[in-house]
Amino acid sequence: MKKLILILSTLIFSSFSYANSDKNLTNIIQNSLESEASAPNITRLKPSVPNFSKEEKLVYLNIATTVGLLAYGFEHWGYDILHTKPHARSEDWFEKNSKHGGADKFGHAYSGYLASHLFSYAYEDWGYGHEQSALNGAISSSLFTTIMEMGDAFSNYGLSYEDMISNTVGSILGYYTYRYREFGEKFDYRVEYKIYKDMYEDDFTTDYENIKYIFALKGSGFDSFRDNHLRYLEVYLGYTINGFDEEPFVRERDFFVGIGINFSKLFGSRVFNYYQVPDSYLQ
Repeated sequence: MKKLILILSTLIFSSFSYANSDKNLTNIIQNSLESEASAPNITRLKPSVPNFSKEEKLVYLNIATTVGLLAYGFEHWGYDILHTKPHARSEDWFEKNSKHGGADKFGHAYSGYLASHLFSYAYEDWGYGHEQSALNGAISSSLFTTIMEMGDAFSNYGLSYEDMISNTVGSILGYYTYRYREFGEKFDYRVEYKIYKDMYEDDFTTDYENIKYIFALKGSGFDSFRDNHLRYLEVYLGYTINGFDEEPFVRERDFFVGIGINFSKLFGSRVFNYYQVPDSYLQ
């Protein structure tokens, strides 16, 4: 995922905060001017505060995320349009002899899924309808991840067909879970990752040996469970790999099932719809 989650989240929420700050600043200044309206001999200057429409915010947000992505890619991922001929390659899927046993494909799908939701949250807050926000979010997610893969074509990585497909699947899944609330209330796609001492020295988003990808089925999304304690119950299907990075290369790929607690429902935080607390369930 190449730190995609961190970059995208930062850009979206900084833009989101800026957009909301426009309204707050405007209200503060307007109230100040109204309170001074009756005061004599005071020269009042009408402030010039940007008041972007939701359509303008959408365009500016996509431009900002694209510029930020390309800048980061040139700096850290070796994008070199001037000296590298664009190329593509196949990375395989979940084969035992693939580089990451398919964990990276789950990671790309998660990136598309998360990006779709983050964009959609911003668009709906800016005044788009729920359905339109879901569609716009999925399109922005697909655009963002496609640009990332196109950048890879001009680097040592090369454009990966499998990554492109995984990104698209994630964006589509993000659209359906956001667009159809009855589906999104039942289902989450999450990552589980343990924080350790040296994690910031590495690209932890590609630390596939220590990442688990989890599909959660939530009791709170079912009418028969919403009024009893079973609404806090979740059932998991997860995927993890081991022994792909260091010798001896045992190359284990494992699906697992588990049962745990819905922390999002328990604490009322949306974060736990996307992040699974490590070692918080029976496996």
